[in-house]
Order: sequence, then C-alpha cells, then structure tokens
Amino acid sequence: MTAGTDNKPAYTADDFRHTNNVWLSPANSGSTESSSCVSGVREESYGPIATAEGLNVSIKSHSGIIYPFDGGSPYTYYVHDEAVTLPNVTQNWKIAIVVTDPSTGHGDTPGATVQVVSANTPNKNINGLVIAESAQGVVSDVAPRLLTGTVIQTRTLESLQTIQTTDNQRAHVVDTNSDYISKDGKWECTYKVATAPPLINPWWHAGELRMIKNNGTVTWHFTLQRLDSPWSGDAGNYLGHGVVPEDMRVTRPIWGTVDPRYGVFVEFDPNGDVTFGRDGANRNYATMPVGAGIDLMGSYIINMANFD
Repeated sequence: MTAGTDNKPAYTADDFRHTNNVWLSPANSGSTESSSCVSGVREESYGPIATAEGLNVSIKSHSGIIYPFDGGSPYTYYVHDEAVTLPNVTQNWKIAIVVTDPSTGHGDTPGATVQVVSANTPNKNINGLVIAESAQGVVSDVAPRLLTGTVIQTRTLESLQTIQTTDNQRAHVVDTNSDYISKDGKWECTYKVATAPPLINPWWHAGELRMIKNNGTVTWHFTLQRLDSPWSGDAGNYLGHGVVPEDMRVTRPIWGTVDPRYGVFVEFDPNGDVTFGRDGANRNYATMPVGAGIDLMGSYIINMANFD
C-alpha cells in the first residue's frame, strides 16, 4: 500500500482491513465476500478467556479477529483484562465483543466494547463475536480459537460444524481431543481417541476398550480376564452394543484379531457393536483357565472393501 508524493491514492482503514486483516484468519466460504474470514480469538493458552465470580465476569487479555458486517471487512481487536456484570444468574446470557463503525452505518463512535447480551439474541444479530456464554451463572468460552498455523479450535464438534471454510483447512475439537479437515463443505475426522466402558459379568472382566483413529485407520486395545470357570470356547459375547463412534465404524463386519493361545477373536460390525469369542477353526487352542488374562489389540481400515 504505497502512496505517491502527492499522498494519493489516500488509503482508508477499510482498505487496510481488506488487504491485510483477511490473511490473519481462514477464509469463510459461507460468505460470497472475498474479504470475509472466520471470526475467532487469537489465544494459544488452554485456560478460559472468561471466568465468573457471582455476577462479575472477567475477560482475560487477548486479541482476536471479527467479521461483523456482511459485505464489509474483518476487524482486529484487543481486550486488556476487562470485566462486565451480568444482570442476574437466573437467566442465560452471551458475552460478546461488539463492533461499532459509523462509516458502515453502525453506531456513532468507532470501536469495540465487551457487552452482555440476552442469550435469546441470535448471533447473526450481534455485530461482533460471542466469546462466552453464561448459563445460570456458569460461564463457558464459545468463540473459536485461531491457533498458530491457522488451525481452528472449538470446544465441541457442534460448534465446528457451524463454520464453513475452504478445503484442507484443519481444526481441533477440545472436548473429544479430535482433529478434523474440511473436505467438500464437511468436516472429516482425521484423529480421534474414543473409549468404551469395561465389561464385568460372572464369566469375564474386560477392561476399557481404547480406540484411536488416525485418518482411515483405527487401532484398538483392551484386556480380557476369565472368571468363574475354565473356558474352551462359546458362540460369542458382546463387549458392547454401539460402543464404537459412528465415524470410526467399519463398513462391513471384520475380525480385528485372533489370540494364538486361546483362540479369542474380536469382531467389529457396522452398527458399532464389538463381540468376542473363540475362533472356530480346527486348531489346538488351549483351555483358558480361571484368572488367566490376555492383552488384545489390533487395527482395522474403516472403509474396508468387500471381496465377494
């Protein structure tokens, strides 16, 4: 942005935002404007932005980027240890950074302020960024965080799914410690850790099933101990019904492993069910004595092809 000796052309703050601020955040493909981008908080720490004590909500120092007006340009902002007061803790509220800019027909004084807004107010009607919500006095951060490397971080998958951006944009969901990538307008999980609860009955004690998704492959592990009586095989046992998350389920039933000593197999099916039993092949498997335990582990490809 260079002007001549006559100071022409004269550049405005809006010109600067159009040419510079747009590079600070991933593009928002949900808008037809070339200068639109994803609004969010530029904060790398794991601690909350907003904390509450009674009616008082403290906002930690941070910076961010906001695209508040359709057809406009993105704004950067900085908050330095500010505080707001909730009207009460019996109702729900939103805490937002609200932008005013007379040049766009919004407000009389240019700037941004932290405001408390009724939770019934749609986000699209707020000229700014909702950074936190208060539910009966309990305050939680809700704004996306824009991490180094332009990774978008949200607290929940539902929040991430409200964001539209370009293909190959990466994101992280905190609640499930999962990674996603944007493909054809949808968020696809590339990394996720999931667990299924232990199984305890008179005959078996199975430990927690731990599953890790890495792109299209899932690795898994759990321990299995025999109780009550020796085991020489049976028709099968359910480790759990529907315990595998939908985005980690196989497209056809597969055997995940066969234990070479006792012939224990583990099967995963498209409904998310996991079963185990004894391999029916004619092999000299040993009888599993009472108290014996084994570690079962393996991996599978989610979209395993059918071979008919």
